[in-house]
Amino acid sequence: MNIRLVLNVKKGNYFGYFSGTEYGLILGKVVECTDTLVTFDNSQVPVDYASIRRIEINQLNCESFGWERDPKTLCSFIINDKSAVVFDNGQPVLAYKVTDGIMQVGIRYLDELQEAFRLGLHEELPIKRN
Repeated sequence: MNIRLVLNVKKGNYFGYFSGTEYGLILGKVVECTDTLVTFDNSQVPVDYASIRRIEINQLNCESFGWERDPKTLCSFIINDKSAVVFDNGQPVLAYKVTDGIMQVGIRYLDELQEAFRLGLHEELPIKRN
């Protein structure tokens, strides 16, 4: 099995990774990848695929990405004036404005959200990191 395909590792996508020098999962943006190693924007040392994790979108981590909780609903987070992450029965959905109304795309992981955002809104997903 090709782990790279399963992880959707490509330049510009965000993933979590473990570093040998820091504690916990680190959020990084892919700047380069080969068949065995990935280089992140916030690491000097390339990371092996075995140390990379997909980031699951949930109600606990949306605010940490810089998206504000919608004051009108308990289970949605505003990304920008055209889009939001909405939780429908606990499952995250990207909702964005289109000419005819609102398009909804089911997602689970941060890299899937990035791809859906690029395809639907033709721009990069804004993500804040501390």
